[in-house]
Amino acid sequence: MKNIISKSFITIILGSTLLIASCGKKSNSTAETSNTADITTQEENINIIQETKNLITADKFYKSEDLSLEAAFDGRKSSVYFLVNDIKAAWGIGQYVPGTQFTVYANHNDQLVPVILTGFTDRGCGRKYMNDAAICYSNFASALTVKFDPSKNTNLAAGKYTAKFNILAKGWHNSKYSKIISLELDLDIVK
Repeated sequence: MKNIISKSFITIILGSTLLIASCGKKSNSTAETSNTADITTQEENINIIQETKNLITADKFYKSEDLSLEAAFDGRKSSVYFLVNDIKAAWGIGQYVPGTQFTVYANHNDQLVPVILTGFTDRGCGRKYMNDAAICYSNFASALTVKFDPSKNTNLAAGKYTAKFNILAKGWHNSKYSKIISLELDLDIVK
């Protein structure tokens, strides 16, 4: 008898592997659904997925969805700016800039080590600082990009660096809008 996995799932995180297992199974012959957990072998019905959406590595940057769509209210658009550490909100402080540099403390050999990251947005008039909410030609697009730049981190010794940190997204035109973006840093520095 072949089982069809239902839409209910249990999520188990093992290290950096995300394991998804069925919470119920449906029999083709009886059309009955069981609510018991059904964790099977890889050859059968397990889906293993590497969760990398919010992960920043030496080779992979993070880019959010356009949060201006979430921040819109009462039929009005709202740009979104992004804050981390002690960076303050701003309006119209620059365009075609390299972005906002900020420091995250990463674990390296059981010590906290500063790692410099760069965050920016682009609303159609070039790269802007991540904390700048200014719109450009009525473009409210508010997607955040965060990346690791090895040239800004030449002092890092070889090895593994890991960190978890949050960035706060805030609406400019809709001051009630806020969202926490949780990110992970996982660097393998080779010298």
